[in-house]
Amino acid sequence: MRRLSVPVALLVAVLVTGTCTLALLGTRQAPGADTARINDVVQRLAAAWPHPEAAGLDGMADALRVVDAAGAPVPLGPGAAPVGYSGLGVMQWTGEHRPLTSPVVVDGRTVAWVWLDDGYTTAVAAHQRALARAGTATLVLTLVLVLALVGWLGVRVLLPFKRLERFAARVAGGDLSAPLEMDRANAFGAWTQSFDLLRTELAASRQREADAQASKEALIAQIGHDLRTPVATICATAELLQLTEDSPARERLEVVRSKGHQVDALISDLFRAHSSQVDALSVSPADLSSREVVALVRQADHRQLVEATDLPQVLVRADRLRLAQVIDNVVQNSYKYAGTPIRLTGGLETDCLRLVLTDAGPGVAPDETSLIFARGQRGRGAVGVPGQGLGLFTCAQLMERMGGHIEASLPGTGGLAITLYLPLA
Repeated sequence: MRRLSVPVALLVAVLVTGTCTLALLGTRQAPGADTARINDVVQRLAAAWPHPEAAGLDGMADALRVVDAAGAPVPLGPGAAPVGYSGLGVMQWTGEHRPLTSPVVVDGRTVAWVWLDDGYTTAVAAHQRALARAGTATLVLTLVLVLALVGWLGVRVLLPFKRLERFAARVAGGDLSAPLEMDRANAFGAWTQSFDLLRTELAASRQREADAQASKEALIAQIGHDLRTPVATICATAELLQLTEDSPARERLEVVRSKGHQVDALISDLFRAHSSQVDALSVSPADLSSREVVALVRQADHRQLVEATDLPQVLVRADRLRLAQVIDNVVQNSYKYAGTPIRLTGGLETDCLRLVLTDAGPGVAPDETSLIFARGQRGRGAVGVPGQGLGLFTCAQLMERMGGHIEASLPGTGGLAITLYLPLA
């Protein structure tokens, strides 16, 4: 931006010089009256009267007008004819030249009148022309410098700024390979280079993020592959034992087999999404009876802490696998933070089945009943308990995608109540 100081300094210099010149011309005094000259003319005429042509004034004919007492023109040279001007002509001439006027007195009697142009009008006109020339020159130079400055700003400031604006828009749109046009006269200098450096760092950061994501996906795929083998073994063993055990054991083995298949399905989900990408999980609602919903609760309750009451016999719309995932998360959270019996109650709303799971644990603070469903958020009482704050967040997302919702409340008797609202079929 240092180059900007040169045209600005020139502009200031022109304005100061022009202002000073106009001030000096404006304060110049007009020429004073040439009284000595007109007195000389009057004395010479008075001495030569009644022969004014002998006064030797014929060389001043252009600047002098003389009329006698009767208003007749008086010749100023020997043998010269009277000048052809009248009283009206004299009045017009005096209006144009603003001459000095004096009477010619001889023996106490006015014999003639003299008008002498001492150059006042010419001097004033010259002064006005000088003022006009100085003002015009100052205005023209100022205009030229202003136009030059505007052009310089357009080329050196506005145009590079427009380039920066287009560059920023392309980078914001994700085009990190966009080139940044620069030239040696760029007024923004290092600032422009900083933009280009920012673009380079963003591109490198995005590449590192992509590499980390690819590594994470490869790790999850490997873990999923490694987990599927023992899970498949567990399911096959449970199915085999069901063929040999008695009825009570078969029920337990059915739970093992069912949970094994559920774990296998969840492992499959890992290939499609991570815990922070719940939207990628498929949801396919179907009709489920309230008995099937209670069965899902029983399957999730391997510690047998759930005390269920009778639910209204209705059909709801839900994805069996996703609902089992939601119920599992709720029950496992109660095991982890409360460890008390869980009471299962339900009722009908206008268009949904209300399913309430209530424990007798410490619960959460009143201001945390909504917070615990946010991504990565846990209650203040969860300090020291392993967890990432994703279980209830996943529940809320899945319930919403199935057309229902989930909420938490604090019963008057203590503990925490988690309510699932399942839409009716």
